[in-house]
Amino acid sequence: MLGINLALARGAHIHRTGPLRAVIALALAASAVIACSSGVPESDSILFTANTASSAIAAAGGTDIFIVRSTGEAPTRLTTAGNDDLLPKWSPNRSQIAFLSRRNGSFDIWITDAAGEDKRHLFSSLGGATRFEWAPDSRRIAYEVRKGGLSQIFVGSVETGESTPITSQAESAHMGSWSPDGDWLVYTLVSTERSGIYKGNPDGVNEIEVTATVGKDPRWSPNGRWIAFTPDVDGLQNIFVVPSGGGDETNLTPGAGNNGSPVWSPDGDRIAFVSDRDGNPEIYVIDPSGRNEKRLTSNRSEDLAPSWSRRTNLIAFMSDVDGDFDLFTMRPDGSNQRRLTSDGTDIVDLDW
Repeated sequence: MLGINLALARGAHIHRTGPLRAVIALALAASAVIACSSGVPESDSILFTANTASSAIAAAGGTDIFIVRSTGEAPTRLTTAGNDDLLPKWSPNRSQIAFLSRRNGSFDIWITDAAGEDKRHLFSSLGGATRFEWAPDSRRIAYEVRKGGLSQIFVGSVETGESTPITSQAESAHMGSWSPDGDWLVYTLVSTERSGIYKGNPDGVNEIEVTATVGKDPRWSPNGRWIAFTPDVDGLQNIFVVPSGGGDETNLTPGAGNNGSPVWSPDGDRIAFVSDRDGNPEIYVIDPSGRNEKRLTSNRSEDLAPSWSRRTNLIAFMSDVDGDFDLFTMRPDGSNQRRLTSDGTDIVDLDW
């Protein structure tokens, strides 16, 4: 199986480019806080991680974080730690950037201001941080820590750095996303007693089953109505949606290869995803009803990691059309595709 789930797709890519493959396979997607350099409007800029062309950094197994405007100007490098910095994510208010770094020996969450200057160690993972998600209020971060073969979810304060576990050490919980109002987290739970997609209240004690179907990467729609996730069906990955309050689930991609990496449009009316149904990974969009599916890319390369802009009507993605993964943007109908990088760096992940 190709493993189109974004984390696995990234992991396959890392396998070619350096020693991060084991971390990315676990990290279904982590991030660190970095921000725009002066003169780069936050609303118009994309964060990405790349294996640099520097042999010294490559020898150390390093990746660094860059920022580029969607208008196509030269990228600006934000980290130069000589170690692994990866998976950057903008805070919802676009004032900070969180990222994953192993500057201190293990992968922990770091944060920086929008100038990329005030970097600080935010949460110690006590094992190995693999992924995280900003709360809608930009004041909290939920993150997943893998230790002893199990994963646990914590919620931490950006201001104080203090964290609280919200799932049990006896079960394995894998990060999904926050509800739009910030009252709930949705995640995948796997244990000997119960498994499925659950939502938990980080400020309380409630934990509610959304569906007993186990799937990767549950993502809450921006309009709050749906949760998309990626279960295996007869050996193939498919994209399902289920009402956020529970109910009947719908397979949006039945019998059509491996499908994964679902990302919602800002209005919650469409889902961009990756599918290998035609032989290689390409990017598609579909309505949560299962209608109006459209293929956006068409080539012999791998097109991965769609990221929908929250402020402009564009989708960013990465493609290895020339051998190394570069950054591109396009309109939601697949038109006006534009290359943003071509300088020999090999892109690993991105966030818009």
